Amino acid sequence: MGLLDWFRRRRDAEPDIIPLPALRPPESPFWCEAVRIDDRGLTATRDRGPELRLEFQNIQRVAIRTTDEGPGVEDVFWVLSAGDQHCLIPHGAEGESELFDRLLKLPGFDNQAMIAAMTCTENAEFECWSCLRPSS
Repeated sequence: MGLLDWFRRRRDAEPDIIPLPALRPPESPFWCEAVRIDDRGLTATRDRGPELRLEFQNIQRVAIRTTDEGPGVEDVFWVLSAGDQHCLIPHGAEGESELFDRLLKLPGFDNQAMIAAMTCTENAEFECWSCLRPSS
């Protein structure tokens, strides 16, 4: 088989199917390094760049995301969702203990989901609270 035969066969072969990119890139959460809490909400901050403000009354979902990348890198994150805003707060971030105290006051906060998340070493997400879920 010569080089020309290879090109002919290649040309006649079924084309590779390459998926089109998504029209909108997936929404990426706001990654913060610290969080400040006040009576009305929280402000997530980075060393550089913008801040994200979430009012507690607008938060619709609280989850904990875990990864299998620890213990050398951060592998546990709070995920707060309010509408189309999503904030990722690493476990141990400055202000996290104050945030944790406030989140525990949400009606129906699932402590068991939080415990399961804190003992997980795999890629997973545990829903701790949702405004759509009835409180217990």
